This record gives sequence, C-alpha cells and structure tokens, in this order.
Amino acid sequence: MKKAWDRIDGEPQMWFSRFEKFYLVLGTERSLHAAYQNWRVKKSTVELNGNGKIDGISGSWQKASKNWKWKDRAEVWDAEQREQRLKEEEELRLEMRKRRRTLLGGFIAKYANLLQQFELRDNPSLSEMTKGLDTAIEQMRKEYDDLPMQRVNVSGNITFADFAKIAKDRLEEIKQDE
Repeated sequence: MKKAWDRIDGEPQMWFSRFEKFYLVLGTERSLHAAYQNWRVKKSTVELNGNGKIDGISGSWQKASKNWKWKDRAEVWDAEQREQRLKEEEELRLEMRKRRRTLLGGFIAKYANLLQQFELRDNPSLSEMTKGLDTAIEQMRKEYDDLPMQRVNVSGNITFADFAKIAKDRLEEIKQDE
C-alpha cells in the first residue's frame, strides 16, 4: 500500500528526491527555506549572506512544494514516525517490566529460602532479612499495580484489642460519612 509520503503519480523524480532528501528529513521543525538552503549548500553553488544563510527560496521550489503537497505529506510522515516511536517505546517498557518482575520473583524466592534456613547466629539479622523481603514484595506489588489502598502505622504500646477498637471506630466514621 502506498504511503502519503511516497512518490505521487506524475511527480518528477527530481522533486520527489528533493522532498525526500532535503525536506522530509528535517523533522517536525522543517521549513521549505531550510530544505532549500540545505540543497543549495549541498550543490555548492551558493553564495551565503553575512549570516551564513541563503536569502529567499527559489520560485520553482515553492511551486513544487505546493503542487506536490510537501507539507501535508510530511505531516503524515511525522505522525507515522511518532506512532512507530511510541510503539517501540511501549514494547521496550513492557520488556523491561517483564525483566523486573522476573528479577523480583527470583529475589523474593531467594529471601523466602533464606528465611526458612535462618538461624539466630547468622548475619544478617532477621529484621534486616524481613525488611529486604518487604522491599522486594512492595516492588513486586508496584509492578502489578497491587499496592494497598491505605497503610496504617502503629507505634507505641498498643494491644491488639486497642487496635481492633480503633479500627472499628474508624470504620463506623467512614460508614457515617457515606
């Protein structure tokens, strides 16, 4: 299937070549003036003004650009390139996510195995090992968008009965707010 930026029926090869080599490649910030300037510099038949640039654009370039719809074709090209880039980035993101999940799964399995074999005389401490496992599990939950909706930090001297009462009272408050 022919793409919008392909050569149009009847378009002279010379103008298509200039479209492709000097206009299309300039990217989303392209201009006919920049394409014309690059073509002239490449041909080495140019006299630059004091700024190192070419003044004006040839009438034949302006006419060809309009007749062969360079601007419209280039915009379709840009959109296609953008879609392709986004697709490639999404594929890379998914591949990296898969790798992270595999790595985290292995890490969790190693920690679980170490915890089963743990003896108090060993280093690291049980506290350090469980913190490592907690970190790995938290990262895995992030990978699967499975984070807890809310965390409750409890500190100080509190009994389970106290905690249960606080949780029950808070639940009642939430029900009343509905």
